Amino acid sequence: MSDFYYYEAGYGKRIGAYLIDSIIILLPTLIFCFYFSSNQNVFLIGFVLLQILCRLYFILMNRFYNGTIGKKLLKIKIINYHSEEINEKIPWKNVILRQILDIICVIPQIVIPVISVLLINNWQGYQTFSYALKYYKSSPMGKLFMFLSIIITILEIITMLKNEENRSLHDLIAKTIVVEE
Repeated sequence: MSDFYYYEAGYGKRIGAYLIDSIIILLPTLIFCFYFSSNQNVFLIGFVLLQILCRLYFILMNRFYNGTIGKKLLKIKIINYHSEEINEKIPWKNVILRQILDIICVIPQIVIPVISVLLINNWQGYQTFSYALKYYKSSPMGKLFMFLSIIITILEIITMLKNEENRSLHDLIAKTIVVEE
């Protein structure tokens, strides 16, 4: 790291920011699922779009504001690890690299079950999706992807706890660090 001065964001603030962002994402998702659960086409298309919007939320907020709403509320931000300037925008490549692990976890656990629901002819709303998700997660491929997601999550936590600068695995991959504003 360069010689300029900063404070690394603590675990509590990072977890708090993640929880705030999760609530921001969860509320519209639940409302959408509740209102459109009986219409197969709207539900499936909307659910996939919500997943895309969720990834876009993190990518665009991190790119243009160096952090999400949760990070802003807790006064922490993402910066380039090798930057001399704390207000420099994070390059697109680094922002997308920060999301790679999430994308690797989300596609197998959400997008594949949604596609499997498309193959079920007798759509019964959310219950059919729930059944397909349960069936998929009990299949060998579903179990493998669940296991990989758990391993990635554990590696994220261990990396952050073992790293002097509280950098998690996605920070190391993207060459970023979360600091106090």
